Amino acid sequence: MKLKVPYWYYTKAFSDEECDEIIKSGIRKIEIDQEASKAKVQSDGTKDGTIDIPTRDCQITWLDDTWLYKRVENMIIHANEEAGWDWTIQSMEKLQFVRYGLNEHYSWHVDGSSDKFDVYTDPNKPNYFGKIRKISVSINLSDPNDYDGGELLFVENNIKAGVSLDDMIYSPQEFNDKGSSVVFPSFAHHRVTPVTRGIRYSLVAWILGPPWK
Repeated sequence: MKLKVPYWYYTKAFSDEECDEIIKSGIRKIEIDQEASKAKVQSDGTKDGTIDIPTRDCQITWLDDTWLYKRVENMIIHANEEAGWDWTIQSMEKLQFVRYGLNEHYSWHVDGSSDKFDVYTDPNKPNYFGKIRKISVSINLSDPNDYDGGELLFVENNIKAGVSLDDMIYSPQEFNDKGSSVVFPSFAHHRVTPVTRGIRYSLVAWILGPPWK
């Protein structure tokens, strides 16, 4: 899908104090439910008898604070209008708090495709049935001086013949500032590079709507 505006970002979606509050809340939940958070980490498993590097290596938990949910939901709705996408959206999933420690990362991936949530693959999410992820948001909660690596990267959606992948990668500095937020189509390819020093905390969410037509 060719878009005139591939993303919409906010340089200060959350104050430093709000980011610190979210981090404290997320850390408490990870410590309480640490094994569950580890169990949710996705991996490619093995291929040809060798162990692959995990697709995703981090710790996660879920936040459901009302003020936070409404702030993020309103941000996505606003971005959908301002970017000119005007896609039909209906509901938002729970907020996912993510902790990237040393060498942890998330390889190239997309958050959503044309596949719908259904009762067979997602039996515990009845409110999502028949819908797809349409818009994603990623919020950096950490001061970029507190870690190295952990960079949020995107690939242009419009693949050009004869142009290398490296030449289509973009990551404006604003994406990695504390409290910054980038809203983007869930079909956009993106990644988080390995953290080489410190810890990076982020908050991500997805808003759902009817399948593409």
